Amino acid sequence: MDHHDSSFEPGCYRLRTARQRKRSLKEDRDKQLIRLQNRQEELLMARRRLPLTPLEEPYQRGWKRTFILREDVARSAAAAFYSNLLSKINTIDYAVNRSFKRRVKRKRNRKKLYEVKPQHLRAFYSYEWSRAQLSPEEKVLFYPKEYVDKGGKPYIQYVFAEPWRFVLQVRPNMITHVKTVDEVLEQELEQIDNHITQHHLGPRLNRIVWGCGWRSRWDRRTDREKNPLHNKPLYRITAEAANDEEHEPFS
Repeated sequence: MDHHDSSFEPGCYRLRTARQRKRSLKEDRDKQLIRLQNRQEELLMARRRLPLTPLEEPYQRGWKRTFILREDVARSAAAAFYSNLLSKINTIDYAVNRSFKRRVKRKRNRKKLYEVKPQHLRAFYSYEWSRAQLSPEEKVLFYPKEYVDKGGKPYIQYVFAEPWRFVLQVRPNMITHVKTVDEVLEQELEQIDNHITQHHLGPRLNRIVWGCGWRSRWDRRTDREKNPLHNKPLYRITAEAANDEEHEPFS
């Protein structure tokens, strides 16, 4: 009697089930999406590395506002120290007009009200503070300040303690260079974007790359009521129900 199983002969293999074929097809599509996303990142990086082309005739586009050293600080012996510090915490704001005013909410009299846009020096969050490119002498000039976000959650930022050493300066925003455009690169990027948009691949791509997909606004709510029986086995539900009946007061 021959007990030899032909399934173990060289060259023999087991046929895949329908579930395995479906899983393999899904994995192949996910791998294609990952390659597509990697190619998109390569193209975006290549676009960012394109050189700037100088313009023959520069033109003005609005105004920009930055911080500079105050006159007395610029004449002091510590001018170089504060100038180096300002290069690390300076901020730039742009506006259409030189006044840098913005419209605020209307009052009861329906008049249009405007106010000057505030501008502050850069502050560092707690997770940024440990790796901030500041020297020990510069870090001494910062202090932690507590804020509260719109959701009521407190957070801390390290703020510069001597903002009076700098003043705002408004200058014309001159455009002297433009980004070089690569038509072949832009065409390939547009093809990838259209493919992802037309086939609705964004949620699946986020699921693969970031581990989470797009969720609706209702699913993102944290204050919605949760089902008390969610993920509870049947024996726990019956035990809790029996316990409630035992402790229920007699009428």
